[in-house]
Amino acid sequence: MWKAEQVVLTETQIRRLEKIAKDAMPFESCALLLGSVENSKVTVSDILQAKNRERSTVTFQIDPAFIFKAYQQADREGKELVVIFHSHPAPPRPSPTDLHYMEVNPVVWLILSTITNKIEGHQLLEGETRSVKVLIENNATD
Repeated sequence: MWKAEQVVLTETQIRRLEKIAKDAMPFESCALLLGSVENSKVTVSDILQAKNRERSTVTFQIDPAFIFKAYQQADREGKELVVIFHSHPAPPRPSPTDLHYMEVNPVVWLILSTITNKIEGHQLLEGETRSVKVLIENNATD
């Protein structure tokens, strides 16, 4: 598995993630992000909004069929599933449940706090949670 130092999103993509989180309130929101990895730089190209099957304020679950379709799309388009996004009604840090799922999904996890509107990136590799820098670029590449 690749090790991410930074994840790059456009301003438009950040606004879309904020809207996904706001529209899902009071529940956690979720999405799968496709893109590419070069060296330790993750670049997001697509946001696939998912439904939280849990309809919970403290957990989320994405339909396995949706995940499978996301992997199929990524394969078809020469991309990778690079980020799992969700919101928290708390600080944007992984919960114990998140850490469990991060073990089997060692991509970048972006967490948006619906309290502070702050977004943070995290990745769990070799049992250690690492912060991943979130870099927001202008929309010139949109």
